[in-house]
Amino acid sequence: MSSSSKDDNWRKHWRGTPTISTTVKRASPYFEDPAATGRGTGYLSIGQQVTYVDALSQNMQNNSFRVAIQLGSYDASNPVYYTHIDNLTKPINRSIFEGIFKPQRFGLTGQEYTYDTYISTLKQSITTRTDIVGELEDYLLSLVDYADSNASVGTFDSTAISGLPMNNIRNDFGECIGPIYCISRGFNTLNLGVNKTTSKIFIPTRSNEPLLDYFIITPNKSIKVSAKSSGVSSNTLKVRDIIPLVEQNSSLLAQMRNSQEFALMRIINENSMVQGPIQAAARLGLLDQNVANSVLNSSATGFLSNPELFDSIVRSDPRLIGVLNSQRGDYSRVRITLMQISYACERLVIDYSKQSVASLNFTNIVRNALSNEMFFVHLSLNNITPSFTVRRAQGVEGQATISNLQFRTKNGYDFKKDKLGFKL
Repeated sequence: MSSSSKDDNWRKHWRGTPTISTTVKRASPYFEDPAATGRGTGYLSIGQQVTYVDALSQNMQNNSFRVAIQLGSYDASNPVYYTHIDNLTKPINRSIFEGIFKPQRFGLTGQEYTYDTYISTLKQSITTRTDIVGELEDYLLSLVDYADSNASVGTFDSTAISGLPMNNIRNDFGECIGPIYCISRGFNTLNLGVNKTTSKIFIPTRSNEPLLDYFIITPNKSIKVSAKSSGVSSNTLKVRDIIPLVEQNSSLLAQMRNSQEFALMRIINENSMVQGPIQAAARLGLLDQNVANSVLNSSATGFLSNPELFDSIVRSDPRLIGVLNSQRGDYSRVRITLMQISYACERLVIDYSKQSVASLNFTNIVRNALSNEMFFVHLSLNNITPSFTVRRAQGVEGQATISNLQFRTKNGYDFKKDKLGFKL
């Protein structure tokens, strides 16, 4: 391999990642000194686990193309050695697997399927795709059979399997075979009227439908299913996860359509992190709507040219009123950014959500959205062995009920991390 190829190998596969766990592909010596010659400090065997260390490999080109490694897993207290970059197995570029196991990529979305037609369509798509071959193709087909008939996935070459993107398969392909499992046996004991003869499968076209991945349709009802492991598992419930569940339930939407609290949720969902709180404050009458609309296209970090328009917000905020007072109330000298105004509005919206009536209304919306018609069906992979778990939506894992919901923020006056969500 030429020196340029060695350099390309390093830049493409290794450089920039702090540590990379890999294996030795070529029996070879390793050295304590990257410039040393001779027999080396020790000898690497094929298949041995090592860890590439990027910070100590930056002079690779000047050190006979040797990079820094540790034997076994990374530990900052362990010694570092050097070996030729070509002695290491190139890391798999996991990014190439992003999204390739989603139902959308198998052509399964946007139409209702009978049970048998769904399985045959999925299997045909697996076998005809040029980016799914060899052991990967065989493994995906075995997972389909497992979901269908509880068949064993069999045995696979350990080296080949170790290179498969198991996280992507679990998270994304679980959405593909989850409907099969639900109908074949997952819902059998739940008295939902699900069976292989009359039940159908529908997967929405959107690939990022929050908390909803597919429907199991019976003659009497449509059952919403999420492939997430436990639905809502963090300490913040995102508004975007609840809005679709309300909008897809016509009776619930009719109840909530004119609700102030649901209107606030929609505003937060439909606007940016910066604009959402400003528009929400306007909805609550804390800010003139025309003023809120006047900054829709303004820079978040630029100073406001007319900060006096936000006087009601400034005077209600402990930090911003301090800025105004420091300039003796002279707005022509005040330097306030739109992001700071946004955060001040967030604080006011949060205060509103803490009021007992508002908190009760938010709680009722979320409880109704996460009703018993929603199920979480999650694929787990223990090495290569699959298993499913089924959970009826009853709030948040670890909590019997949801109560006293209030907004929370992860933002500050000078930074934005996320939209307002509910504190759990």
